[in-house]
Amino acid sequence: MSDRPIQILLVEDNPADIALMRRLFARNRIVHELHVAETAGRAIAFLEHKPPYASAITPDVVLLDLGLPDLHGYTILKTMKENAELSGIPVIVLTGSQSPEDLAEARRLRANALLEKPRSEDEFAKLVDALEHWLDIVHNPQPY
Repeated sequence: MSDRPIQILLVEDNPADIALMRRLFARNRIVHELHVAETAGRAIAFLEHKPPYASAITPDVVLLDLGLPDLHGYTILKTMKENAELSGIPVIVLTGSQSPEDLAEARRLRANALLEKPRSEDEFAKLVDALEHWLDIVHNPQPY
């Protein structure tokens, strides 16, 4: 079992959603560090360790909102999957869109999961609980 906190990069521009995710992750048992990037440009700089994120740690997972103010979230996904050092990081896309085109694009760009963005605090809490369970299993695999 690893003693290192799970590194989570949340790419989200909505301050209310950021605050809610911080609060929900803080109440759970998984030792983690939640990093936030409010724009695609900041997320890419964080992932590529560019200023002001030169000393940023590489995340274990990225939670990616698609609707960002500067670039579409798919730009981040495409950048990650084309970069050998980033392509193995799981990307969980959170979207309010049910558009078949959006779903197809997420699959084409090799998102690891595409989840409907919760609409209520209870739904967010269930999502965070499920994510933390998944992260615990992936980060701390149990021997057979």
